[in-house]
Amino acid sequence: MDSYSTKRGAILVGGSPIAESTPVDDQYEYQRKYTNGELYSAVTGYFTIGQGNTGIESAENTVLSGNSDASFFQNLNSILTGQDVQGDNVNLTIDPAVQQAAYEALGTNSGAVVAIQPKTGKILAMVSKPSYDPNTLTSHDTAKVKEQYDALLGASSSPLQNRAIGGDLYTPGSVFKLVVASAALEGGKYNLDSTFPNPSRLQLPGTSSYINNAEGGTCGGGDKVKLRTAIQYSCNIPFAELGQKLGYDAIKSMADKYGFGDAIEVPMSATASQYPEVDSTAQLMLQRLRPGERPGVPAADGHGVGRHRERRQGHAALARRLDHHERPEDGRVLLPEAVQ
Repeated sequence: MDSYSTKRGAILVGGSPIAESTPVDDQYEYQRKYTNGELYSAVTGYFTIGQGNTGIESAENTVLSGNSDASFFQNLNSILTGQDVQGDNVNLTIDPAVQQAAYEALGTNSGAVVAIQPKTGKILAMVSKPSYDPNTLTSHDTAKVKEQYDALLGASSSPLQNRAIGGDLYTPGSVFKLVVASAALEGGKYNLDSTFPNPSRLQLPGTSSYINNAEGGTCGGGDKVKLRTAIQYSCNIPFAELGQKLGYDAIKSMADKYGFGDAIEVPMSATASQYPEVDSTAQLMLQRLRPGERPGVPAADGHGVGRHRERRQGHAALARRLDHHERPEDGRVLLPEAVQ
């Protein structure tokens, strides 16, 4: 009851509240209100009676409720002066324009979009769909809240699942080529002008499976292709060849450096990735494209174990490597962060 009778701090985006507590005439005194609830639900989460809290509402609960160490003297002063104790606001790194663009771009698809600033690690957008409106969970009628919560929890589309940072593990797809490229460049044996055979299709050793480039044909034309061209056009075949040459250990080591296997908080907890073992050269060659896939087995079979957060962290780090103006002087890999 005390957590409701205290005015909870607001969650701010661009200086405007997307979650705030408004006065009501009942025993709880304040009720949570979410502006553009479905747009920001993957970030704010919800604050409920009886069904817990998620998102920023949970991760920053001590700040929002005014119980953080930083609030001690402020609260003491409020008590001594007879003022009401209030929670502190939480300012997010989310850019409202980027968030709106990401939400609209995802459309009716099921999935997630995350935009991150490479130089700082600031999360500019975090969208997960299907979404939900957290306002449906803010009622002070506990039976109504439970009914709404159970309906969302039981929905086949799993709207309460934040696909941006949690839930099932998915293959990261061709973006993993950036990790393979990093392993090649850091190892010193290859540079951006290193060349590879450039066939229009490549048979995986010991199998009847073939790899093709996404657009068919060779990668940019010619009998040989440079690594820089393979990166530019995200060509499958040169990266399969490179993955075979580098070997599992080199790629695994680079994946570890990019954060595969590490759990972090943004400040919400993000599910850790896994970089799977391989049992054949053919699978190793596929790993350079889509970790977890097996020759002849589609990505949707559940073997995929890449993770959204490592892709964001890896992209940010690689962007800094390729553009020295954006790279921290000490070469740190900056972790994603949603709070200012």
